[in-house]
Amino acid sequence: MSKVLLVDDDEGIRLIGQRALEGIGLEVYLAANAKEGLDLFSKNKVSLVITDLKVPGQTGLSLVLDIRKINPDQPILVISGGDLEAEWFLRAAREAGGVRALSKPFEIEALIKEVSSLLDGN
Repeated sequence: MSKVLLVDDDEGIRLIGQRALEGIGLEVYLAANAKEGLDLFSKNKVSLVITDLKVPGQTGLSLVLDIRKINPDQPILVISGGDLEAEWFLRAAREAGGVRALSKPFEIEALIKEVSSLLDGN
C-alpha cells in the first residue's frame, strides 16, 4: 500500500483529502503544520507528499526544500490558493520539474488524478 503525507493547516482539507485518498487504497498521514509534516516525513517512508504552500511554522516552500535535502527525488504535489507568491512558486515548481501543483479550490477528482499520476511515475 502506498503512503501519502498530506500537510495543510485547514482541517477540512486534511479530512476531505484523507477520505478521498484512503478511498483509492492509500495510507494517509496528516500534518497541520510544516514541523509535523517534516517529522512524519522523516519517520515514515512515503510515496508522495502533498503540502499546502502556506502552512504554520514555515512555508510550504521551506518544507519542500527540507524534504528535497532528505530525498531529492521525492514526488511532491503542492496545493495553494491563487495569491501572487503562490503563483510564482507554482510556476517555478512546474519549470523545475519533480514538483507538481494544484490550485485551490480544486475538485476531488483533480486531486485523485494528480496523485494517481505521480504515484504511477508520470
